[in-house]
Amino acid sequence: MKKINLAVSLLIISTAFTQGQITGDFLTNSNFYFRDTTIGANTSQYQHELSSTEAWLFLNYSISDFNFRIRYDLFNNSALLNPNEVYTAHGLGFYQVSKKIGNLDITAGHFYDQFATGIIFRAFEDRILGLDYAINGIRLKYDFNEKLRLKAFAGRQKNRFEEHKQVMKGVDIEKDFIINDNFKLFTGAGMLNRTIDQNTMTMIANEINSYKLEDRFVPKYNVYAYTFYNNLVFKNISWYVEYAIKSKEAIRNEAGDKFLNESGNVFYTNLNFSVSGFGISLQHKRSKNFPLRTSPFATFLVGTMNYMPPMSKQHAKTLPARYSISALEVGENAYQAEITYSPNKKNTLILNGTYVENSGGTKTFHELYFEYYRKINKKFNVSAGCQTVYYDIFAYQFENEEAVTTITPFTEFVYKIDRKKAIRTEFQYLFTKEDHGDFFFGLAEFSVAPRFTISVSDMINTKPLKMAEVKHYYNFFVSYSIDQSKFSLGYVKQVEGIVCTGGVCRVEPAFSGIKFNLSTSF
Repeated sequence: MKKINLAVSLLIISTAFTQGQITGDFLTNSNFYFRDTTIGANTSQYQHELSSTEAWLFLNYSISDFNFRIRYDLFNNSALLNPNEVYTAHGLGFYQVSKKIGNLDITAGHFYDQFATGIIFRAFEDRILGLDYAINGIRLKYDFNEKLRLKAFAGRQKNRFEEHKQVMKGVDIEKDFIINDNFKLFTGAGMLNRTIDQNTMTMIANEINSYKLEDRFVPKYNVYAYTFYNNLVFKNISWYVEYAIKSKEAIRNEAGDKFLNESGNVFYTNLNFSVSGFGISLQHKRSKNFPLRTSPFATFLVGTMNYMPPMSKQHAKTLPARYSISALEVGENAYQAEITYSPNKKNTLILNGTYVENSGGTKTFHELYFEYYRKINKKFNVSAGCQTVYYDIFAYQFENEEAVTTITPFTEFVYKIDRKKAIRTEFQYLFTKEDHGDFFFGLAEFSVAPRFTISVSDMINTKPLKMAEVKHYYNFFVSYSIDQSKFSLGYVKQVEGIVCTGGVCRVEPAFSGIKFNLSTSF
């Protein structure tokens, strides 16, 4: 608390006695819960609290190469951080002071950052999923010149309004080699160290001592992770390669019931080629025993210190996104390829394929995706496509059920009434004999740019396998923007399932009720 008071005091004093610039933003979400046991919308919020609110107010004050940042967080009866709990708390969720001195940039307090793609370290936030992995500590950045940069940090990862007990330290260096306009090489290396606190180590040791003698080992206080990465750019070709390793530490086995003393490694590469009207992207990732968390007792999205690049297509449409995946921590071997072809401004074709298997060589996911976009005229365009998916529901959701196979055709129509007004419709159908069964999704949207949008949609469980009868998941949505502010209000019924953003996924329970959102900046 003393550290928070110091940060606030510095901000107030600087604002009162000097001339600078204040900017910021505000975001709030409020949910009103209507219980619906037929779809599983029956958590505590539906029975007792009946409503919830989350809000974030971010303020930034800058003067003379000083930057002061604070963020006030509020959670009232919230299910955002954990869908199965009611969480109420408020206070300063982020505070930071930074100063630039020549080529040196000093940051104290909370900060977000990452090394390379984030395989060994990434501190980020995602409010949609209720994630905040800020580091509270000290970060230094130094630019030796325009082509050589170094950064280092020490601190602890944020845990709601406190911090995890484990200490983290890291250093990363990057060097650019500009041979000529057509040939460039960007290279770097990073290192991360995490130290287990004494209480956690005692818990680990006590559990290991309960094993059979042949399964016991001496756990380490420290784990070290290293990454080496290069991005080669030659004319229209870009080739990224990263290799990461980490030292032995106590990690959970695939069943989650025993500690193993294992080291880990990740190989990731991405090759892109593009010319006018044509582009191709190839990705490959091979990983083994690479969970990086503040503690081996942390599970799911708690205490995650790194980020694995997603190896499946990120979908904006509802039903194609239903069976999205995140990385398998124990290990995976994954491939993805995407081709985009636009022979002219009126036609675009997208082909995508993904294949993922676990470290044992068993297939856990594959996807084939096709989409064709056609601009009929200045007022009307249409897109249509189809997706097929194989999804191992046990591997990604730990549900002991049969793997899901789907076929999902979809189409979208956009008609521009005039320069500002437009009508958009979507139609999708998901065929499957597993999980919840078949779904139909239909949407109609009317917009007046840049102010107003209204939409109506229905997602129908047409051939239910878990429900006693056909279920409708209605959505009515309206948004209005004025100046820097946007208001939105919707009546929502949402089926349980995976929600993903930026390659990070979590299982969401069913929802029934009203959602209100306000965002603004100043």
